[in-house]
Amino acid sequence: MNTVLTTLAIALVMSAQLFATDVAITIAPRAEDQSIFKLGNVYSGRTKGGFYSPAMLRYYISGITLHLGNGTNVAFPDTYILVDIRDVQRFPIGNADVSAGIDSISFHIGVDQARNHLDPTTYPDWHPLALKNPSMHWGWAAGYRFVTYEGKSGTSAGAINATFQIHTLDDKLYTKCTVPLGGMVSSEIPLIGYYERLLNAIDISRGVINHGSDEEALVLMANMGQTRDASSAVYTASLPTSVDEEIKQDIAVPNPAQDLVTLPSHASRVMIYDVHGTLVQNTKLGATVNVVSVASIAQGTYLFVIEYDHGKPHVSYLSIVR
Repeated sequence: MNTVLTTLAIALVMSAQLFATDVAITIAPRAEDQSIFKLGNVYSGRTKGGFYSPAMLRYYISGITLHLGNGTNVAFPDTYILVDIRDVQRFPIGNADVSAGIDSISFHIGVDQARNHLDPTTYPDWHPLALKNPSMHWGWAAGYRFVTYEGKSGTSAGAINATFQIHTLDDKLYTKCTVPLGGMVSSEIPLIGYYERLLNAIDISRGVINHGSDEEALVLMANMGQTRDASSAVYTASLPTSVDEEIKQDIAVPNPAQDLVTLPSHASRVMIYDVHGTLVQNTKLGATVNVVSVASIAQGTYLFVIEYDHGKPHVSYLSIVR
């Protein structure tokens, strides 16, 4: 009997492994006008006025859980992400069977209390919780900076000479976010970060210095956790809105790519942007040409825009791996 149960258990584990896949989160930095949110650009305060130009945005994500269509949850308790919008915005989180579809993803901004006050020197250099430069650690008592947001601000677009610094910290600001995913069956979870909304209800027109857990720091974290109102939510998902669009999700193959990418025969142009919004390749396709070379582009994750003679462009992510 024990042998039968053991055999059954092994079979179930092997079956689960058969359908498991590496899961990753991508976060597209987006401005309110749907352009790429970029450091150095000038933006206007959405609810309190003023103008600002961000120079640094870094924050931690932890406590990630996938909520599947079959009612089960898949947690990644040992996965920590340090998001820096200067870097590639694709973050592997672990292995999971997502064949039941993902109803939603939840995650927290910050570092959980169990890890927030441990010694950062005990981690290898590559680990998100290791000591960083610039530092993301405030000290033994406070722990990590959950969010570091800095730049210049002013009362007009032509007079941006004040300083704003908002560094959020303290266990009480550990903030949960939940993003609906509509039952998508994909190992790539495409999130959008509407980063202009971080400063909702914060007046930065004359500068702000807040390193702590109240006032502007508290409001910024509340903005990041807000999910009830789509017009002010920082995080949403980039999901297909029609059957036709869903078919096009894997329209560039292979993905990840190494040297060549094949596109639909009716595509007319492909444009590839890096994580900073810089156009790195712009290729016009001929009537009989539907293959483009990415051999000269460095390894990483890129925004991939495919244009057609008729119909709206298709925007997705392309990973180049060698």
